Amino acid sequence: GMMIVGGEDEGDATRSGHAGGVRAVVRAIGVNVSDLVEVLCGPSNAELFLKFGGGDASKEEEEDNGGDDTNNNEDEDGTNPENNIKNNHQDTNSATKAIINATQESGPLATLLLSCAYGLPLQTPSYAALTLGVDVEAPKPSHGGFAARCLALGMRCLG
Repeated sequence: GMMIVGGEDEGDATRSGHAGGVRAVVRAIGVNVSDLVEVLCGPSNAELFLKFGGGDASKEEEEDNGGDDTNNNEDEDGTNPENNIKNNHQDTNSATKAIINATQESGPLATLLLSCAYGLPLQTPSYAALTLGVDVEAPKPSHGGFAARCLALGMRCLG
C-alpha cells in the first residue's frame, strides 16, 4: 500500500511526540488515510466506491420524458425541484439542452469529500490527502482522474 507520511524511530516519537520530524497526529492521519485509500481502491472495492458518471444522457432523457406523468416529481406550481440542483446548459446553436447532474458525474465519494470539506473545514488536510491518495492509487483507466472530478465538482458548486 501507499504510505503518505512515515517515521523513523519509535523511541524518538515517545520522547518528543514527533516521529522523524513529523508530529504524531500527522503520522496517525497519514496511516489512516493510507489504510482507507487501500480499501477504497482495492480490486474488489473500486467499482463500488469510485463509480462516477451518468451514463448515456439521451437514454436518461427518454426515460425522464417518456411514459405517463404519474411519477414526475413536480411541485404544486409545476416546477421540478431537482432542476434547481442540477446545472443546466443551453446550447446557443441548437434547441437542445443537456442537463448535467454534477454530483452524479463526479461520483458519491467526490461528493462526500467536497461536502465534508465544506462542513468540517478543520479536517481539510485529511481530505486533501485522501483525494490525492485515491487519485494516485485508483485503477486506471476505469477509475482514474479522481482529483480532477473533485475539482470539477467544486468549481460547479462555486458557480
